[in-house]
Amino acid sequence: MHWVDVTWHILVIVAAGLVVRFIAVRAIRRAVRASSRRLYEVTVPGAKRKHSARAVTVLAASGASPEERAANRSDTLTRVLCLVVNWVVGIIIALTVFSELGINLTPFLTSAGVTGVILGLGAQSLIKDLIAGMFMVFEGQYSIGDTIDAGGVRGVVQEIGSRVTRLQGADGEVWYVRHGEITTLGNQSQGWLTTDVAITVPASSDPEQVTSTLRQVADELEDDPTWHDKMLRPPVFLGLTSFDTKQMVFTIRVTSPKQSGVDHEVRARAVAALNVAEA
Repeated sequence: MHWVDVTWHILVIVAAGLVVRFIAVRAIRRAVRASSRRLYEVTVPGAKRKHSARAVTVLAASGASPEERAANRSDTLTRVLCLVVNWVVGIIIALTVFSELGINLTPFLTSAGVTGVILGLGAQSLIKDLIAGMFMVFEGQYSIGDTIDAGGVRGVVQEIGSRVTRLQGADGEVWYVRHGEITTLGNQSQGWLTTDVAITVPASSDPEQVTSTLRQVADELEDDPTWHDKMLRPPVFLGLTSFDTKQMVFTIRVTSPKQSGVDHEVRARAVAALNVAEA
C-alpha cells in the first residue's frame, strides 16, 4: 500500500510539474509577443523619421523590415526562455521525486565540499553564458538566420542554445560560440553598407573619357528600375581617387542593404562600358 501511495504521489508531482511548465511556456510566449509588438511600435516611427521614404522601402524589400526582425527576435527569445523553464521545472521535479522516494540528498550535498566548490566555479561560467545569451537576444543583437561575426568567427546563426550559439560558415564549417566569450559582435543582416567600388584603368587612358563613361554608368544604374529599388540613395561618382605610373583608379560609391549585389553590378557595367568606349 505504501508503494501505491508513493507512485500516486510521484504521478501527481510529475503532472503538476507539466502543468506548471505549460502555464509558464504559455505566459512566456504571450509576454514575448507583447514585448516585441511594443518594441516594433516604438522603433518603426523613429526609423521612418530618420530615413527617407526610399530608404524605408528598400530596407523593407531587402528582408530587413521591422516586422520580420520583431518576429525573428520573438521566436529566438521564446526558445531560450522555454529552455530555461524546462531545466528549472525538470530539476524541481527530480528533487521532489527523490524526496518522495525517501532518498535524503542532504548528506550527499553537505559532504561534497570540494566537489561543490569545483561545481560552483563551473556553474559561474555556465550562468555567465546563459545570462549573456539572454541579453543578446533580448536586445535584438542577432537572431536565427542572421549572418554575424563573433570575435573572428563568421557564419549564419543556425541555433541559439542556453549556453552556445551554433554558426555555419560559408565553407560549410559549423562553429559553436559560447555566449559569455562574445565581447564584440557584428551583424551583417541589419542595416546597410556603403561601398566604394574601385575601377582600375591603364594610366594611358583618357581621364576625361573614363570620367564621362563612369558618370553615365552611375546614372544608368540609378534609372534602372531593377537596381533603383536596391539602393538607399543614388550612386555617387567620386572621380579619380588614386593613380601611379601604371594605372588610375576611379571610384563609385553605392549605399545599399547587405548582400544586395549592387557593387558587383557596378563593376560589370563599368567594365562593359569602358570596353565599348575604347573600341
